[in-house]
Amino acid sequence: THASLSLTVREVQLVLKNESDAQSNWAFSSLPAWVEAAPARAAAWTALADLERAVGETSRARAVLELAVARPDLDRPEAAWKSYVDLETRLEAHPEEDDAADAGGAGENAVAALYERLLERTRHVKVWLAYASYEAAAPGE
Repeated sequence: THASLSLTVREVQLVLKNESDAQSNWAFSSLPAWVEAAPARAAAWTALADLERAVGETSRARAVLELAVARPDLDRPEAAWKSYVDLETRLEAHPEEDDAADAGGAGENAVAALYERLLERTRHVKVWLAYASYEAAAPGE
């Protein structure tokens, strides 16, 4: 599975669009052992994203979660999607925490865009309810 791990690192580099930065970062030059050992476990990916966010690397947290939600073999994709929505919701409320804010961040209404993407994959009622709740709480809408 070393080849698949290398592909994952390459995917992160492409998502970050900055190979030298990704190669110099410990989290991406060699994925942490918990992700390496269990690449299909959503908990491993969300823990890595949480770590990146905690140290102020929100772009990397996004990249990690983007890779997680793209994995077809993820054991609990709903956990990865929830973590991603929670990250973007937090950054929407606290844009000063977004390390990509100067470059436009994740874009206007990243939370709604994530819900739309998720609804393309599933039509589960909980997703619809969460999206409706988010939209109803949106200020000025």
